[in-house]
Amino acid sequence: MKWAEVSKSKNFETVREAVNKLDVNEHDAQGRTPLMLFITNRMSMGGIELLLAQNIDLEVRDKLGDTALKKAVKFKQKEVISLLLARGILLQATEGMTATAWYAARAHSEIADLLMDTQVPSG
Repeated sequence: MKWAEVSKSKNFETVREAVNKLDVNEHDAQGRTPLMLFITNRMSMGGIELLLAQNIDLEVRDKLGDTALKKAVKFKQKEVISLLLARGILLQATEGMTATAWYAARAHSEIADLLMDTQVPSG
């Protein structure tokens, strides 16, 4: 069993089994984490929530420089965006504005509005 296969299965029991057996912070050859694969393959919210409950690293960047939040913006998954924001995912990027989810959302007003309503933690 590999995360790529799990992310395409859409089967909650398969996800549960993978979470218990596989490394939830693993990276594939493109640097994507299981969460990124779940977002890309449109896993159910239940599957994504099960993965998020494992205390995974939300700030990982793949080889394209995308985070899970940026993937969720690219794939227009508003529920996932809200869930990630509630978990405190960072909106800033050390590489500058063009590397942020904010920038990726600029062409999608509903998603941009969702990000605009988020309070940025100070410090």
